[in-house]
Amino acid sequence: MGLVALVLSLWFLWGNPGYLVVIAALFLRALANVFHMPSIQAIVPLLVPEEELVKANSWNQFLQSGAFMLGPVLGAAMFAAMPLWLILLTDLIGALAACLTLWIVEVPSIPRSEESMQHYLQELKDGFFVFKEDRPMLVVMFFSFFIMIFYLPLGILFPLMTNVHFELSAWFASVVEFSYAAGMMVSAFLIGMKKEWREKLLAAQLANIGLAITFIGSGLVPANLTGYWMFVFFCILMGGVGNLYNIPFTAYLQETIAPEKLGRVFSLFGSVMSGAMPIGLLLAGPLSEKLGIARWFLISGILTLVFSLLCLLFYRRAKTKGNQQAD
Repeated sequence: MGLVALVLSLWFLWGNPGYLVVIAALFLRALANVFHMPSIQAIVPLLVPEEELVKANSWNQFLQSGAFMLGPVLGAAMFAAMPLWLILLTDLIGALAACLTLWIVEVPSIPRSEESMQHYLQELKDGFFVFKEDRPMLVVMFFSFFIMIFYLPLGILFPLMTNVHFELSAWFASVVEFSYAAGMMVSAFLIGMKKEWREKLLAAQLANIGLAITFIGSGLVPANLTGYWMFVFFCILMGGVGNLYNIPFTAYLQETIAPEKLGRVFSLFGSVMSGAMPIGLLLAGPLSEKLGIARWFLISGILTLVFSLLCLLFYRRAKTKGNQQAD
């Protein structure tokens, strides 16, 4: 990702790279991130004791939320004071700093057997079998895919909600984004303070119900200034409840799956969740334009609530069946 930033920076320095070059650079960054995120998530349980996994993931999310809040502010300040090619170089500096810190940390090496050195598609297939062996976890992932179809595109609709529904300026839209990140940051801190999490998958499902409530509330707010501040409040809750899903579920995967299989499991989970994004955008774009953005928030909330309750129902059945088989 750092090298992509370097090439794009030099291209801007020497000339105009054009729209397609920037799109290609974004594609390469996204491709690198496909390998980066599962690797980071798989490393955490090698460095952190099992009882501290939730806290470690919480602090990680806390720092990411802080970066999400400060990033746009710093970006705007740099854009006003520096040329674009120099701004892009800061991405390279960040990548080098990340590589340096990873070089300093001693990550335990997991010996790979001949069985584990398989083709990438076979590893994804093995990741699916890991989920299949844990029926409650498979149920949560299956319904999470449908919930993410409605959840993931909503962040892109935040500015449109502010500009179209409330007819307010870009400054008000930035407050919405900041509020969402603040909710993530505060919830990550509070989740990390809780010492014991016995029902991590149940917490993730309750978080989905909470997300549905924030969507419904956002869709019902009136189109005036009071309604805008109500929407800001729901965005704070939305960011906080989203962490209540992500952090316990990630910790559950890290503590229940063998370290040599974690990478492929996180790759599969990331692929499934990423697949929900384009489907959600294909639905959200035309339907929000036709029905109205606020109404789409409301519809998304109702459907998310339906899928969340179905997930809770099938999860309890799967868990009960698993306990009977264990007995």
